[in-house]
Amino acid sequence: LNIAYGKNLPTTKLENSGYDVFGGNGIIGKYHKFLYEEPQVLIACRGAASGKINISNRKSFVTNNSLIIEYDNSNTINFIYLKYWSLFQDFTKSVSGSAQPQITIENLSSNNKPDFFDKSCTNFFWIFIPASLNLNCKLVKIFSRISLTVIFILP
Repeated sequence: LNIAYGKNLPTTKLENSGYDVFGGNGIIGKYHKFLYEEPQVLIACRGAASGKINISNRKSFVTNNSLIIEYDNSNTINFIYLKYWSLFQDFTKSVSGSAQPQITIENLSSNNKPDFFDKSCTNFFWIFIPASLNLNCKLVKIFSRISLTVIFILP
């Protein structure tokens, strides 16, 4: 996986319609071009939000106020894993600068080097899998009620 800076896009260039534009704090507007076909994990890298994680939408433009953990379908890592791994990291450890907080790729590499295969990220499974099981149980109950309703309605 590669970590890259977003591209410069002055706010004066934002448009009324088009693809979502992600700044350091989420969606800031629209633009007629996109940089990434698939969702990406973004790390805010400028200002007070430095270290905050955002997940871009499909076909989004990402400004230079975010670092992008570039993902495509050819990666060996599942995007869901990458997303939750990122959400469990404390990227604020890599923030430098007092007047203008920021995270650089160099700071990120030296202070919080991403280890995407780190087995300590199993916290994801303790949250995601029980939530999935709970959802499945709810769906089973709903379908059971529907089938009982159908049985009693039919002559």
